[in-house]
Amino acid sequence: MTYEEHRDAAYAWRDAPNRRARAKIYKEKGVRWSELMRLPYFDPTRFVVVDGMHNLFLGLIRHHFRIILGMDIPVSPEDEEDDGEGPRPERPPTDAEMKTARKIMASPNCTQLKRLRIPVLRELCNENAMDDIPHTTKYPRKMDFITVLLVSD
Repeated sequence: MTYEEHRDAAYAWRDAPNRRARAKIYKEKGVRWSELMRLPYFDPTRFVVVDGMHNLFLGLIRHHFRIILGMDIPVSPEDEEDDGEGPRPERPPTDAEMKTARKIMASPNCTQLKRLRIPVLRELCNENAMDDIPHTTKYPRKMDFITVLLVSD
């Protein structure tokens, strides 16, 4: 939609005689009147208002950069593949996952710990200063973390 088309639709919406006419214009064009249209330099087809509350307060920027773009995702050694493509990144534990894991650690059992992902188990070990995870394979597996967590309790 060009600036002229947008402007014409906005003025038509503003000058519509009733709600039904406005609803029809909005349904067809997807445009409503805004007081910003009074500004001679304002071009709604080029100027996009960023909603700071949704981007910052609700964590959408953090989610976009960390999860969608994959920035700052640590590489897990146990996810390393020998297919020549190198290691796969792992999704870091979320706050909700860690909260659940800490509740489980209040009275841990193997069944509940098995439901947690390896990054969550690794973080639990880090929080409890358990850095040396004995393992028989190339990298520690889920049961290696669980054993350490259960023995230390």
